[in-house]
Amino acid sequence: KQFHLQQLQNQLHATQAGLAVQQAALQSKLDSAKSVLDSMSADRASAQKLVGQLKAKRARELYLARLAAQRARESQGPPSSGRGSISGVLLVCPVDQPHAYSDDFGAPRYSGGFHHHAGNDIVAPQGTPTCALQLARQPPDVTWIPDGAPRRGACVVW
Repeated sequence: KQFHLQQLQNQLHATQAGLAVQQAALQSKLDSAKSVLDSMSADRASAQKLVGQLKAKRARELYLARLAAQRARESQGPPSSGRGSISGVLLVCPVDQPHAYSDDFGAPRYSGGFHHHAGNDIVAPQGTPTCALQLARQPPDVTWIPDGAPRRGACVVW
């Protein structure tokens, strides 16, 4: 009996030692998982902070864009003046309404041989009032000045 009891105690100690090894391994995995969770929580908090900053930055950009658009509308004067801005090009359009505008500077042209367009077009009916772009005397009429190439020229307001 004594021998059998000793064998059972040895098996118990071996089982306990095996369980202790397994417990240590599980504790190590749990500590690792907790570390990953803590890292992910910190990353999430950092990401939420960045999202908040980006939202605030975007809201400010939108506010400034709306403010710039409002100021541009206000700087155009009353709608009856016919002189509005052409976005990104002119602060005040030098031609009264009605007019059409084409920002085609540098666009390919083939009339008179290939070349890049060296101007922007503002088209209006003959006799439409214009204003000076610089401090200069505005002539009573617009002059058509050929530039030497066939079928090409420049409509210039001095």
